[in-house]
Amino acid sequence: MGLFGAFAVHSSESCPPNNIKSREIFVEIKDKLEKNTSNNDAIRIKSFYMSVLKNKWLIISEGHNPFDINNRLIDAGVRNFNSVKIVPLKKYDDVLNKIKQ
Repeated sequence: MGLFGAFAVHSSESCPPNNIKSREIFVEIKDKLEKNTSNNDAIRIKSFYMSVLKNKWLIISEGHNPFDINNRLIDAGVRNFNSVKIVPLKKYDDVLNKIKQ
């Protein structure tokens, strides 16, 4: 399992406080992200952060590949009003240990 960061950003116009449709999706996102779905059972959401002032989110998850993470984001509705970049992540200590070897 790898660690991935999904960086999501949306416009002020599509921000849930300003947009009824986005708001409807937003209230269910966390439950949908954490729910195991048939195609994405191996994905675990580790943390979910938001910068409300900048309309940006960071979702950290574990999974086998970025395509599975992307499918989970689609299923949960995150991609309905956000553009998303998914990147592999490494813990600092793991990189440090690799460098020291």
